[in-house]
Amino acid sequence: MKTTFGVGLVILILCSTGLSFAQEKTLSVTEMKAYPAVVKPGRKVLISCRATDTRGPMFILRVAAMAKSADFGTSYPVLFDDGTNGDKTSRDGVYSLKIIAPKKPGEVKVFFYAVSTDRQEVESETVTFTVR
Repeated sequence: MKTTFGVGLVILILCSTGLSFAQEKTLSVTEMKAYPAVVKPGRKVLISCRATDTRGPMFILRVAAMAKSADFGTSYPVLFDDGTNGDKTSRDGVYSLKIIAPKKPGEVKVFFYAVSTDRQEVESETVTFTVR
């Protein structure tokens, strides 16, 4: 006859000490921007966001973005915080990338994603720019 007393005791101890199996969220994406807000077709747009992890910047594995419109959709797997590719200041927590606006007019929605070294993922609110 098997007993599960040990497992129940471990769960009781975890619950009573405030520990849980759920991972505490430490990652966030804020200050999303697309500049300029209105752009001509095929012109450059600077997209950026601030990504933070309460444990420190070394826990941010990657920041990425996705842009979507009625006739357009693409992903940008890497945004930069090293002073290149449109990023203004290295290691300030603001991740940026210069992208090319679609050729067709319309509103473009941009979402940002951050992934931490322990594989937490967070998605930002939407920021938009208009192609005219």
